[in-house]
Amino acid sequence: MNIGILKNNDKENALFYTQMLMDDIRSCGAEFMLLDDTTDNLAGIDMVISVGGDGTFLKAACAALSWGIPIFGLNLGTLGMLTEFDKD
Repeated sequence: MNIGILKNNDKENALFYTQMLMDDIRSCGAEFMLLDDTTDNLAGIDMVISVGGDGTFLKAACAALSWGIPIFGLNLGTLGMLTEFDKD
């Protein structure tokens, strides 16, 4: 499985939580790719993990929509209405 990770560098502890995800993904035998805001080509990606808030989730959704790729949202923001999980 190949997982794309889109993180919001402006969120406190984004690097910490992203590193935890990368370590867990590796330990499960899967691979990952760090994505940026302008990612257009998600060929070979099976799932996208959004690390940030609702804005980051929406950016991930825009990138994944035309590829039909599921998105998992980890909220590091304050509201997190779109993301599935909070950092806690």
